[in-house]
Amino acid sequence: MALRLVQLAGIVLLSLPAIAQQPEDIPIDTFAVLDGFTGAEISPGGTHLAYLYPLDDRYHLVVHEFESGENQVIPPIETLDFRWIEWANQNTIVFSMSLPASRWLETRLLSLNTDTSEVTALIKPAEMDKRLGSRTARSYFSEPQIQDDVIDWMPHDPDYILVSLDEDFDARYEVRQVNIHTGDYKIFRKSIDGVQNWVADQDGDVRLGFGVRAGDRRVVLRDASGEWITVEKTAWYDNGWSPAAFTEDPDVIYVMGYGIHGTREVRTLRLSTGEFVDTLYSDPVYDAEGLTFRPRTQQPIGVRSTRDLPRIDYFDPEYARLQSTIDRALPGAANHIRSTTTDTRKIIIRSSSSRDPGLLLVWDREAKTMEPFGWYNQELDPDLMSEVTSVSYESSDGTRIPAYLTRPISDGPLPAIVLPHGGPESRDDASFWFLSQFLASRGYVVLQPNFRGSSGYGYAFQRAGREQWGGTMQIDVDAGARWLIDEGIADPERICILGWSYGGYSSAMGLIRSPELYQCGVGINGVYNLPAMIAYDNDYVGGTIWTRHIGLDGERSRSVSPHHMADQVEAPFLILHAEDDTRIDIDQAKGFHKQLRKSGIESELVIVKHGGHSMLSSAARRQILEATERFLSEHL
Repeated sequence: MALRLVQLAGIVLLSLPAIAQQPEDIPIDTFAVLDGFTGAEISPGGTHLAYLYPLDDRYHLVVHEFESGENQVIPPIETLDFRWIEWANQNTIVFSMSLPASRWLETRLLSLNTDTSEVTALIKPAEMDKRLGSRTARSYFSEPQIQDDVIDWMPHDPDYILVSLDEDFDARYEVRQVNIHTGDYKIFRKSIDGVQNWVADQDGDVRLGFGVRAGDRRVVLRDASGEWITVEKTAWYDNGWSPAAFTEDPDVIYVMGYGIHGTREVRTLRLSTGEFVDTLYSDPVYDAEGLTFRPRTQQPIGVRSTRDLPRIDYFDPEYARLQSTIDRALPGAANHIRSTTTDTRKIIIRSSSSRDPGLLLVWDREAKTMEPFGWYNQELDPDLMSEVTSVSYESSDGTRIPAYLTRPISDGPLPAIVLPHGGPESRDDASFWFLSQFLASRGYVVLQPNFRGSSGYGYAFQRAGREQWGGTMQIDVDAGARWLIDEGIADPERICILGWSYGGYSSAMGLIRSPELYQCGVGINGVYNLPAMIAYDNDYVGGTIWTRHIGLDGERSRSVSPHHMADQVEAPFLILHAEDDTRIDIDQAKGFHKQLRKSGIESELVIVKHGGHSMLSSAARRQILEATERFLSEHL
C-alpha cells in the first residue's frame, strides 16, 4: 500500500502501510466514508483550490491557499447542503445548495468572497408588479424552485453571470444578468412559452432555448441572421439531431443525434444550409453523453462518454495533448482533468480506478511537478478491493446484455448479489462504488447488469426498455442470475437481488417474476407503487413525457406494481428508505412493507433519518450497510 499524504485545515496526515487483513475484516465505516475533495476547482490565477469535504458528516466548502497552506472552511447553511462550486473570478466562488423540500429538487445560488468571507444570496425576489405567475402558486412557493442554472460565466465581465430561472411560476424561464457580489440583476432575456432551458453562445448571447409545452418538446434557436427559428420544423431536427452548443462561427452549431451506428454522435451543422460540416465523435458501441467546455467559458473542447469507465475525447488540440501527457504519467488509471487555471499552467487531476475512488493531484507545468493533494477515501486500501470486470450474457431472446462483475478472491460457486441500477435510463460502469465493493468484501459476487432500457449503448437498446417495467428489463436482469448459475460463478441456492431507486423496483419484481432464482430481495429508496409514482411525476413540468414510458406496454400500471402484487412475493424482503428522500416518497416503502406483512411475507422496514435519495451521509450509508450485511447473513 502506497504512502498517502493529505493536507486539510493546515494539518498534514501521513498514513503508514496497513497491516495485511482479509477483505471480510474491512470495517463498515471504511465503505461509509463520503468522498473527500469533491468538485475540486482551482482559482483562475492558480493561487487557491476550492473543494467540498465531509466534516461532521456534512460537506463543507474548503478554500485552500497554496502558498500559505491555510484553509478557509465554510460550513453548510442550516438545512442546505452544497451541490457544486465554481470560481467566477479570482476572489469569488459561486456555489449551489439544495434544501429539503416537498418539491423534487430545490436549489439556491450563493457567492463567497474569499477575501472577506462574506456569503451573499444571489437570487433576489422580483418586484411584485413584475411577478406574472399565479398568486395561488406563490402562496405555497415563495421562491423559484431551481435557482442554480448558470448558463454563462461572462469571462469578459467577471462581476456578472447569466442565470436562467422561472421567477413567476408559469413554467417559462427568463434569463437574469446577476451581479455576483450583490445579487442585483436585470432581465437579459425574456421568457418564451415552452422554454425551461437557455443556452448562450461563445460571445455570451442567449441564442438557444428548449423545454416542454403542452406535453411536447419545444426548441427555438436564433440563427446567424438574428432570426428566431422553431427548430422542430427543420429537417435535421426531424431526423433526430438536437442543438447542443455553439461554435465560434454564428452559422455553425454542435448537434447530437443517432448516427450511422445507431449510437449518439456529435457533429457540427451549418444552420443556413442544414448540412453537416464535421463529425467529432462516432463510436459503434457507445453513445456520446455530452460536451465538455473550457473552464468558465462556453467553448466546447471535448466529448464525454463511458466505455468501462467515464472518459473525455478532446477535439481541442491543447487539451488533447494535456490528457495524453497525464495518461503517460499515470498509466493504468482513469485520469480526468478536473479544473485548470486560465492559462492552463496549473491543472487539477482526479485519478481513479475500479478499486480506488481516486486521488486528487496538482500538476504545475511551470515547476514541472505533479503531486498528490489528497485521497477521496483516506481509509480505504485499494489493494484489498475486488477487481471489476466487463462481461456480457445472453437474455432469453438472444440479446447480449453488457454487465459488470465484482468478484471476491474466493474460488468456486459463491453467494451472489444481482444489483440492477436505478434510472432506469442510466447505466453502470466499472467505476469504484462503495456498495458493490462492500458486498464483495463480505464474500458475495456482484453482478451489475445494463439491461435493455439502459443508456449509453445506442437508441435501439435504450428504447427497448421503455414501457417494459416488469417486462423486457426484468427478463434481462433475471437472465443475469441464470448466467451466474450456468457459469458456475454463483451458488444457485444463495442468490439475492438488491437494487436502488428503479433497482429497488426491479428487486421486488425479480421475486415476483422469478421466485425460483432468488432467496431474498433488498430495495434501497425503491419504487414500489407505480400508479402513485406516475401521479407524483405528472405534477412536474415535462413529467408526462417521462411517465408515458413507465409501466408495461398494453397493461395497466397496477399489473406490474409491486405494491399491488405483494401477495405474489415469496422470499424475505428488506426495505431501506430515507425519511428525507424527495425523489421517491417514503410512503412507497411504508405501503409496500404493510402489503407484504399483510400477505404473510417476511418484510423488514429500516427508515434512514438523513440521507436523501442518494444516501449522502456516512451515517446513512453505515445504516444501510449494517442492515444489508445482517439481512444477507440471515438469508444467504
